[in-house]
This record gives sequence, structure tokens and C-alpha cells, in this order.
Amino acid sequence: VYGQHPLTSFSLDQTFPSGHRLYSKLIPRIQNGPDGIAVLVDGHVVEFISYEGIVTASEGPASGMTSDDIGVQEASPVPDPGAGSLGLDDSLAWRRFFARPSPGQLNPGQALRPALIPGLAVDNVSVTAIADRDQDGLPDHIEERLGTDPQLADSDGDGVQDGEEDTDGDGQSNLSEILVTGTNPGDSSSSFELTITASLTIPGQTTLSFPTLPGRSYTIFRSEDLSGWRPVSSHPGNGQLLSLSIPPTPGESAAFFRAEARLER
Repeated sequence: VYGQHPLTSFSLDQTFPSGHRLYSKLIPRIQNGPDGIAVLVDGHVVEFISYEGIVTASEGPASGMTSDDIGVQEASPVPDPGAGSLGLDDSLAWRRFFARPSPGQLNPGQALRPALIPGLAVDNVSVTAIADRDQDGLPDHIEERLGTDPQLADSDGDGVQDGEEDTDGDGQSNLSEILVTGTNPGDSSSSFELTITASLTIPGQTTLSFPTLPGRSYTIFRSEDLSGWRPVSSHPGNGQLLSLSIPPTPGESAAFFRAEARLER
């Protein structure tokens, strides 16, 4: 490695309607080949090219990598300065230009277009409708399992729709168990629970654990008196058990925690 040049050392010459930006910099004392140039983004090599032959980097960020030879080189004998250049043409292939170099300008024939928006093609799609005749949010087959009437939004007539009822008495509504926590609304032992474990070595430090599901977000709240709840942190679900280490708060007489699960839309 005999030279490193961060983008901040280049000059920004043009910004195009496509969003592309064109930078340039005069770098003297570039050696004849075979020699190479590595382009890094966030510390990762995204391109490693060489001219007048292929090289294998022996040090630096591209160490151990083999270059892609651009395949073109200056004429022999070497032309006078300003008599030609190597660059990318309109198809982004390397070629030798006979016109004068044009730093800060596009090469002849080049046109930068906006990047294509990624698309997704899906074939052979089948859709299965889940019946919910009373429109209470609970599918009919779930209501049959719970013992509620799939044709009445409020089966017991108590003013609370079946989806908001808590059939198994675990403190979570039927609808939230089905849609958000993925638990069984007819089984009180199947519920979303936050496990709290006090540290045996660090006074006041607590470990919180709870199961997560993809497509959900989980927010931890903390309170000293069970009334003034403040958010501690939020986490995306990934289908794994999440464990968090919560440090003590100086001067806090007690600590209560709760977890709120939300369905991402």
C-alpha cells in the first residue's frame, strides 16, 4: 500500500438528477502496472481493480484478494500527458479514450439513470379466506374452539365483543392472544409472560426475559409505584427468547416492569 485517499479528500464536481454524484482528485505518482486500486465502503472492499496485469494484494484491506484486470492499457510508447485516458464507457466497460482527460465530467456517451426500484414477482398464489361471520376479529373456527357463537359478536350479551373477552382468565384478551402473542386464548397456562430475575451479585440489577415473535415489537416499561410508567427500550421480535440486563436506578425504592407487545403493520 503506497497511498490511501478518503472520499473527503476529493472534490464534488457534479450532482445529477439521477442522484449520482461525481467526484474527482488529481493523484500524482501512480505507478505503472501491474498495480491495483481497491474501493472501500464502510471498511469493506467493494471493488478491486488492476491495470497492466492481475495482482494479489499482500497487505491492506484487500489483503489476499485477487484483482479484476480492467483489460486495457496505455499505448506504447506512452502518449504525451493529456493525449488520452483510461475510463468507463457508456456500458460501464473499461476502454482507452483518445480525447483529453475530463476530470469532473462524464465520459463520452455516459448517461447516469436513476436506480431501478427492486421488484418482487410472485407466481402461483393461492388465497384461503378465513371466515369471521360476526366480524369480531375471531375466526369462526377459533370461536368454535372457545365455545363462543361465530354468528354473534357478543355471544354472552355482556357488552364486550368476543374478541375482547378473556376466556381463559389470564389477563389477555382473546384477540390479542391470537394476533399478537400467538398464545392459546382457551388455556390459562398459555400466556405471554415476563420473567424477572434479580441479580445475586449486583444489588438492584435485574434480568428480564420473554419470548418474541417475528413481525412484533416489544417495549419494556419501568415504574416505581405501578402508576408512572416510563419506557426503557424497544426491541423487534425474532422468534427467540429475549433477555435484557436492567441496571439499578440510584435512589429508586422499588422497581416494577411490564412488557408491551405490538403487531407491526
